Amino acid sequence: QNWNRPKKVEGLGKVEVISAAASGVVSMGIDNNGTLWVWGRSKRGQLGLGKGIMEALVPQRVEAFAGQQVVQVALGWGHALARTKEGKLYSWGYAADGRLGLTSAPLEEPKSQDRSHLSSDTKNPESNASRFEIAEKLVLEELEKEKNPPINWEPCLVKDLNHFHVVDIACGLDHSLVLC
Repeated sequence: QNWNRPKKVEGLGKVEVISAAASGVVSMGIDNNGTLWVWGRSKRGQLGLGKGIMEALVPQRVEAFAGQQVVQVALGWGHALARTKEGKLYSWGYAADGRLGLTSAPLEEPKSQDRSHLSSDTKNPESNASRFEIAEKLVLEELEKEKNPPINWEPCLVKDLNHFHVVDIACGLDHSLVLC
């Protein structure tokens, strides 16, 4: 087993990578011409190579950026962002919870959910069983969402930011941050 030993990435040939990013399953590199290269495995569309493409064992050029210069990429859990030289923002991958910014609907402030009923009461076994059932239901609801997840398989321009010049990007586990 030598998977954890550093080695040269095969498949880039004479490509001069000047910037790189990685998630738990996907790696990306930007070459000196602003071309974005991706490799890895992601069933959440994080590669950005097209519908249903979940694996790239060697680096592949992301054709959606043909004619553009990518200057920065960021990766979250199943989603990705790219910033172009012109200050445009593109996003792709797992689209749940608005993390891609691909909505023209007015944003609503999140409503806090009262989950105090899930706190533990060790003196009342019936109450604990009920809380367990509620917690189990919440977990099952989240798993159900995973059966048909919302995925954007290719980079999409975040049009709501067209009138801004994006200067920096970052991804968290399930959110994105953009500085304009």
